Amino acid sequence: MSHWNGAPDFDKLHSNGMRFTFSKVSQGTSFVDDTFRRNTRNARAAGLTAGAYHFFDYRKGGKAQAKHYLATLKATSGLSGLLPLVVDVETLSSLGTPDKALARSRLHALLDELYAKTGRYPMIYTSRSMWDRVVGGATSFGSYPLWVACWKCDTVYLPRGWKGWDFWQWGQFKTGGKKLDGNVWRSSAVALKQQKQRSMRLARGAEWSTTQTVEADLRG
Repeated sequence: MSHWNGAPDFDKLHSNGMRFTFSKVSQGTSFVDDTFRRNTRNARAAGLTAGAYHFFDYRKGGKAQAKHYLATLKATSGLSGLLPLVVDVETLSSLGTPDKALARSRLHALLDELYAKTGRYPMIYTSRSMWDRVVGGATSFGSYPLWVACWKCDTVYLPRGWKGWDFWQWGQFKTGGKKLDGNVWRSSAVALKQQKQRSMRLARGAEWSTTQTVEADLRG
């Protein structure tokens, strides 16, 4: 969901069998979706597991986008309890035609920075056609979890580099007169909850560390 979807009725979604949501956080290096905080709060209150995504702007530096994404999360929901952080890889006419080699480099930089700052692999959202248009069908990203878009597909067509998917966006549905994108998770409800981000308590109260050593107090 994003600001394009208005204010969904999360209680109704939950009563209809929905168990998770993904909401747009940010785009590029400056845009913030002002519905993210509300969507995340209301989804959790209705009993849904919340996720967050950043729309990749292939015209901007990857590291700067990661910093903007994380800073926006810190100022709104925080990391704890979210599903794996998502980077949305698509083309938009307003962004122009991607330089594929440059887009690959910037996407790697974005993902590397997210991993360095959170200690966890982010997830990529894309379709086979969008992946080809943005990064030229690069095969070097297959170690990242995949949220694949393949609408009304009897067979899910994967982008090059992947052998399977974690989430599948299958199409759209209507609720309360509004259209939302429908998705499925590959496993069980218990496994879905295990996907949530959990804080690591490190030396001097840091949530993560990029130094070569760290002190950890392991209990339980």
